[in-house]
Amino acid sequence: MFTVKKAALHQVITSTKIKIRGAIFVGRFLLLRMQAFENYLF
Repeated sequence: MFTVKKAALHQVITSTKIKIRGAIFVGRFLLLRMQAFENYLF
């Protein structure tokens, strides 16, 4: 029982890390796009 809970917790932590990494990647990409757009406008 304990090992199953530990494995499930590990899976949740791993998926959360992947989501955070993905969010950071998307955020950086959007920030770069916005900067490029501002440079294009001005």
